[in-house]
Amino acid sequence: TFLLLFLIFENRLGSSIADYPLYLLLGIMMFNFFQFTTTESTRVIQNFRGVVRSIYFPREVLVGQLVIKTLFSHIFEMVLYVALMIYFQIPLWGFVYYPFIVLFLSLFTLGMSFALCALTIYISDLENVWSFASRLLFFATPIFYAAQGVPGISVLNIFNPMYYFITLARETIIYQQNPDPFLVLGMVGYSVVSFFCGLWIFNRLKGKIPEMI
Repeated sequence: TFLLLFLIFENRLGSSIADYPLYLLLGIMMFNFFQFTTTESTRVIQNFRGVVRSIYFPREVLVGQLVIKTLFSHIFEMVLYVALMIYFQIPLWGFVYYPFIVLFLSLFTLGMSFALCALTIYISDLENVWSFASRLLFFATPIFYAAQGVPGISVLNIFNPMYYFITLARETIIYQQNPDPFLVLGMVGYSVVSFFCGLWIFNRLKGKIPEMI
């Protein structure tokens, strides 16, 4: 994905963006973290339906393990990303902020995954719907372009949670800027709302899971 987008957009949308390879790759990795986990959450009950039917255990574990598994993969991706930053001679002190960004990204993703996991039991086509919706979100999020260069996107991204996570990570890691309070507030706000709303939906519906599968 990185190579394809880089070859297509480097001389078009990326020409005005400093350190575009790093800009693009960080956006892809962070969005993939969110997209992979939430998409897998729509399948996890069916994948473990035999265990769910026969053994009682906290159903939240099924969703939690998805986030942990993806988080471990993301850590290894970031090791390669650090190597790329060293190659581009970018200072690494901005990574001090990244564990906090990933913590809230994980919290946000966990909440979304809780909701999707539970709702999939009642909406059989939700996996396909979410796959399409997340693809639209990918293009709406400034991953391979700058939001400032596209009319209307800046306003639209106020309501796009992934915009806050990705932009904050880029500003602190790549461009060594201090965290923007507006971005921090949006990141924390969306994370907390997503987690508690997702957990509430899951707790309301999880009792019917064995019957519905």
